[in-house]
Amino acid sequence: MIEFNSSRRYRRRAGVRYLIAALSVAAALVLTWGLKQLFPTAPNALYFCAIILSAWFGGFGPGILASVLTSAAVHFTPPASTTDLRRDIVFLVAGIFTSWLIERQNRAQAALQRARDEFELQLNERTGELTAANEGLRTEISERKQMENALRESESQLRLVIDTIPTMAWIVLPDGALDFINQRWLEYSGLSLQEALKDPKRTIHPDDLPRVMEKWSVNLVSRQPYEDEMRLRRADGEYRWFLVRTVPLLDEQGNILQWYGTSTDIEDLKRAERALLRAQSELARVARLTVMGELTASIAHEVNQPLAAVVTNANASLRWLAAVPPNLDEVREGVRRIVRDGNRAGEVIARIRALLKNGESVRTPLNINEVIQETLTFAQPELARHNVCLQTEFATELPLVPADRVQLQQVLLNLLVNALDSLSAVADRPRVLRIRTDYHEPDAVRVAVQDTGIGVDRQRAERLFQAFFTTKPNGLGMGLAISRSIIEAHGGRLWMTPNDGPGVTFQCALPVENGGPT
Repeated sequence: MIEFNSSRRYRRRAGVRYLIAALSVAAALVLTWGLKQLFPTAPNALYFCAIILSAWFGGFGPGILASVLTSAAVHFTPPASTTDLRRDIVFLVAGIFTSWLIERQNRAQAALQRARDEFELQLNERTGELTAANEGLRTEISERKQMENALRESESQLRLVIDTIPTMAWIVLPDGALDFINQRWLEYSGLSLQEALKDPKRTIHPDDLPRVMEKWSVNLVSRQPYEDEMRLRRADGEYRWFLVRTVPLLDEQGNILQWYGTSTDIEDLKRAERALLRAQSELARVARLTVMGELTASIAHEVNQPLAAVVTNANASLRWLAAVPPNLDEVREGVRRIVRDGNRAGEVIARIRALLKNGESVRTPLNINEVIQETLTFAQPELARHNVCLQTEFATELPLVPADRVQLQQVLLNLLVNALDSLSAVADRPRVLRIRTDYHEPDAVRVAVQDTGIGVDRQRAERLFQAFFTTKPNGLGMGLAISRSIIEAHGGRLWMTPNDGPGVTFQCALPVENGGPT
């Protein structure tokens, strides 16, 4: 429908153009006729005007029509003559050529107009694109400025947080050079930023520095998180203990970008730990005194034996000296026995004093079987008095255990006294106390103290190792709690299991010196 209407409008416009061409020629004919009536020699120039007008408004086709009509009009306009045929042909050709030139000019103008319109369209489009681009650029610049302002504000807030957190923080480069340190660190050390960045090790205690640097070098190469305790000098010269932690920041390929570290003041915690250790040591001494009090008869018997032997040998030596002649050989042998028994009594007293004194823990490689045998010497009279049958099963070639002899004897004495108390209430079966040693694991030695006593019910067994809990009428409730803390401080474990029959078994496992049997 649209194509039909367009074609019809085109045909209508074409008819109008040809009509204008015909009317132009007619007008030129009328005017020329009138002029020739007035002026017989008037030229035919108005016909060219009709051709130009027709070609200008109508195009090449109407121009040709006007040229043909003009030639005919010139030919038949009086005075007409057949001798003017060449003039008519030239006039026709000139009209056609003029129409062609005007057509070319119109086309050139139309093409120029189209090019101009296209240029303006493209210019408008380009101008719109540039305007949009400029607007986008302005928006991007505005957003970037906002982001930069937000970033600066965020950095300022982050720096404020880092400088005010209750710990010292820093950043280390991959090569170990200090890159950043917060204000808290500078205030603590009393150093300037340049001094701290130049030599950050100057605040470490000289005794700690070799160990700290060796460990830090290992972690720097292995790229593992670092944690250590060290003393750092305060601005007033005092050294305080700090917990230092450092972790690496890695990229996607696993390369270190930076190290982030903190130093937390643990001086008060260290002091509290030392005070707690002193309190535990004093409490352990009280517990040892309590145990020794319960074994007073055994101790008296153990000391009385060598003293009685000394008296006996001294009297015998006097008799041999009074003989005529004196038996000097027997006297010498008696004096040697006196020296032996005196040394034995001194050793017993020394062991008692070691158990009673409040000294620092000293760990040495010990043969666990020998420690048990030394401890049993204190309990022999009590075992006999309670009619207890002692059975021992000591594994041979056990590895040495790094432990404090006095503390280990205290644990064994506590277990022996508890077993004797449990066995003393038994009257309907044999009272048996069995002590055995063996390998508990490839890296531990186990000691088991098993009795056939009255045992412990399940509810009490769960609280047996709690401080101040006791099953004895006059007990302190600290023996087993202290014993477990001693064993755990040695890296071991203490526990209790009920027997298949009567009684219970207390077992403790201690790590060996070289990590396995020897």
